[in-house]
Amino acid sequence: HAHPHPHPYTHPLTGTGSHDSSPQGPEGANLFVYHLPTEGFSEGDLLSLFEPFGNLNGVQVFTDRNTGASRGFGLVCFDAPEAAQIALESMDGFQLGEKRLKVQVKRSMRPY
Repeated sequence: HAHPHPHPYTHPLTGTGSHDSSPQGPEGANLFVYHLPTEGFSEGDLLSLFEPFGNLNGVQVFTDRNTGASRGFGLVCFDAPEAAQIALESMDGFQLGEKRLKVQVKRSMRPY
């Protein structure tokens, strides 16, 4: 017999239960981060870089589907555009290893 599930499983970051969709914050609160180190740099590292600026809805490091290797860029989603703006100003040009980060606000695909 079936057990009742009082708490249907939802993914803690996206709330959708789907692993395909990227984390998402409100309009203007999502940042693309380029020039990440490709070796030994994880989503946890990305999280700790951007955590000081505000509440994060989630982070994602984009990887190659075939090899699983980092493609050197990621997505950081704050719960408020203000936090994203501060993070962008603080982290754009940030020296990480021998590279400088490039941070950009993700524009939504929604027409206005």
